Amino acid sequence: MRLLFFVFITAFLLVPYVTAQTQNETLQSLKTTEQDIQQMKDAGFNTLRVEDLLTEAKNLFDAQSALEKQGGKPDYSFVITRTTEISSIKEKAFQAKDELAALEIAIAKLEGFDISPVNGLLTQVKQAFEAGRFEEAIEKMDETYQKISELQAATTRVSALLDAWRASLTAFVTENWLWLIIAGILIVIFVFVFGKRVSVYLIKRKIQRLNFEKQVIQNLIKDAQEKYFSGEMPENTYYIKIAKYAELTREVNRQLTVLDSKLKRKEIKGKVKGEKEKDFELKKTKKKVKKIKFLFLKRK
Repeated sequence: MRLLFFVFITAFLLVPYVTAQTQNETLQSLKTTEQDIQQMKDAGFNTLRVEDLLTEAKNLFDAQSALEKQGGKPDYSFVITRTTEISSIKEKAFQAKDELAALEIAIAKLEGFDISPVNGLLTQVKQAFEAGRFEEAIEKMDETYQKISELQAATTRVSALLDAWRASLTAFVTENWLWLIIAGILIVIFVFVFGKRVSVYLIKRKIQRLNFEKQVIQNLIKDAQEKYFSGEMPENTYYIKIAKYAELTREVNRQLTVLDSKLKRKEIKGKVKGEKEKDFELKKTKKKVKKIKFLFLKRK
């Protein structure tokens, strides 16, 4: 019985001391948090988020202090939770700052890469960092490093494939250099002999296709006119279609004019070249005749 009485008296005497100690620790925690926020401000961080948390912590502290003065049992754990969160955010802020600087250096070293996906992630990182969402910024940086690794791996695979292709090409050229030279000579001869004919043929094919398109457009115009004058087509629709068909006709005529000009130039060049060849053959023949006459007269 005496033991129970002693325990009760001891607990009764210690409760005010424990409460006062918890209150003092909470006050010290709030002061430390204010110092942390000032350090963040001095470093140029966005402190809106932590300042809101500090305001909330102070309001909770005032409420618990008022409760204690009224004889109630205060609970400062909610205040400690907020100050601990602010301390954690401060650490994340400085961590994110250091990692962002390192990330920018890593991206600057990416030469010969298409870094648009990486730059997109870097933009998201900076947006989260500037908004004070430092945890999100760190997560985005991890994604950015992952994307950099993927780009480097892909480039390594492409480089290996190119090296293999170069080796195969070198071996092929080494083994077939004579046939390649012969094929090149034949191609040059073909282009020299038939190049102009092929070019003229392709131009004529384009002209035929454009003339066919022009005929189709004219048929569409006739069809629209028939429907309009018979009352089957509204006036607005008719004028819209006619304007569109007129635009298509102008474009076809423009292309036809260009192709006709090209075709005439090639045909003129061909005629001039043919005439020059005929003149050359004629002169050559005349020289042979003169030589034969001279030899014949000399014998006489």
